[in-house]
Amino acid sequence: MLKLPDNSSAVSDAVIAAAHTTQAKALIVSICDERLRFLQALKTWPVFGAGWGRRVAEVRSIALAMASGAPAPDLQTSNAAGRAVVPVAKGAQQGSAGAIAAAGAAAAQQAYQSGHATGVIAAVIVVAAAAAVAAWLFWHWRQSRQQQAPA
Repeated sequence: MLKLPDNSSAVSDAVIAAAHTTQAKALIVSICDERLRFLQALKTWPVFGAGWGRRVAEVRSIALAMASGAPAPDLQTSNAAGRAVVPVAKGAQQGSAGAIAAAGAAAAQQAYQSGHATGVIAAVIVVAAAAAVAAWLFWHWRQSRQQQAPA
């Protein structure tokens, strides 16, 4: 839109001078359109796109209102849907608990091969299973807390 020789993101005196020669409304529309194109190209657009698109539209609306001298709309009263929820991969849910269970099984195997009593081997298995369950519960609790964190 500004037809500058370089495509850097630095705001120089040349950028400011070019922006002053362009109509504010056309520049606002161009910047918002470019931002929306960038966001739509991201692989996470299907998850976050509704919120991102809404925010770009809000910025466009406010900026155009400011450029025309009209009062900006009040965004505090908008009924925004809230944060997006990122689906968690099943493999990630089971990774830590599975690693602990595998380590416990290896420890039990080592204890058996060393000739330890059956009670020691059973204790190793019980401790490993409890640690795996505790790790899974902690992970699940942490994920639910992150999903519910305020924006």
